[in-house]
Amino acid sequence: MNAEQSGSYHVQALVPAFADTRLTCRFATDQAEAALGRMENQRRVELGRTVLERGMQECSLTVEEGEVLLYGLELFPAPEAERAQLTGLELCYQADQIEGDICIERMEGMQMDRRGQVISRFGERFHGDGFVEADMLFYEFDAAAPAGLFMRVSEDSSHYAQIQVGHRGYFAGFDGNELCIWRMDFGKKELWRQRCPMLPMKDYRIRMQMQGGSLSVWVDGARVVTVTEADPLPFGRAGVGSFGPRTLVKRVEYELL
Repeated sequence: MNAEQSGSYHVQALVPAFADTRLTCRFATDQAEAALGRMENQRRVELGRTVLERGMQECSLTVEEGEVLLYGLELFPAPEAERAQLTGLELCYQADQIEGDICIERMEGMQMDRRGQVISRFGERFHGDGFVEADMLFYEFDAAAPAGLFMRVSEDSSHYAQIQVGHRGYFAGFDGNELCIWRMDFGKKELWRQRCPMLPMKDYRIRMQMQGGSLSVWVDGARVVTVTEADPLPFGRAGVGSFGPRTLVKRVEYELL
């Protein structure tokens, strides 16, 4: 296995486990351990973090207890945990994708003065678990082009019409009537859809959290849904944005691990 640079790495495996299992992944300079419950279907699991020197690495995976079938073993850089809260113009300056002739800079926060596409992303590309929370006001809704939150989103994401070209990540979107959750990976897969009525011109506190393959969404402090994926996308940034409808984002808080 190749470590592109010296530092801390996530060690992840693609496995099913046929009984309660304990694994140890050993490198020359460090090791990572994990305990897995029984799971008949293949899943991506975090074995832990390890510190490695730059270059090719030899490793051994030992099944200390139980039984697994190994499909793959991967390394991902493990950046330092990052937590921040942004409001006002500071939040506006985080917008790294704007599509359309619109202005977003207001003292109140990231406010769209007309329809368009806006995405603001936070953190580093190799963050995995964490949450993003936003105080949002929806001036309008559009069932074909929702607004909402992103987790594990890639830097090259673009507006929803180009989703088959550039997107990778998870999106929780709101259209005034329903909540939809998408997995975007050079295509769009709808993981969940349910009724979630909202009103225009009303403030909402929306939260999206990921832990391993578990994705949860909250509205005003109440958990709406938790969706679990067997082979989740492993890393990416957090984000907030709209694929069309005018919105105002007053505050964003995030923590990424």
